[in-house]
Amino acid sequence: MRQRVRGFTLLEVLVAVVIISLGMLGVAALLLTVQKADASAYIQQQAVQSAYDILDRMRANLQGTQAGYYAGTFNPPFAAPTTNCVGSGNVCTDKQLAKFDTAQWASSDLASLPQGSATIASAASSNGNVDVTVTVNWNDAPAVQSIEQFKSNQQQQNTGVSSARSYTLTTVL
Repeated sequence: MRQRVRGFTLLEVLVAVVIISLGMLGVAALLLTVQKADASAYIQQQAVQSAYDILDRMRANLQGTQAGYYAGTFNPPFAAPTTNCVGSGNVCTDKQLAKFDTAQWASSDLASLPQGSATIASAASSNGNVDVTVTVNWNDAPAVQSIEQFKSNQQQQNTGVSSARSYTLTTVL
């Protein structure tokens, strides 16, 4: 007498497990990529906001901007502002305000970026406007390293991808 076999064979179950495992590995790789992109995008958003912050400060002190007091290169370590130009009793010249603004900007905004630095270039035009270029630089390695360390169990790998990033904003004030 012949018996009918019902259900899955062991081979069919093994193939199904392999297919599901490959799918789960693909999902895990996708999640790691999303994590890296999210961390990188957050750092870039902070750099963009930093560039707009100093432009707003320059716009508020237009005489100091026209005189070129904001121009320069800002590299770590950043010194805290020595004068206080904020408040009703504090009166500062355009140069003092520019120095206060750049010191406060560098010690807060640029210091929050990984290896953050910046360059501000300004040139007065004949019609009274000022052409301003702000370049903010940072290292995107923390976003890359966090994923690589997770993948390699705390052993850093060289991804071969450049981690130096910059954002340049040019405008007329």
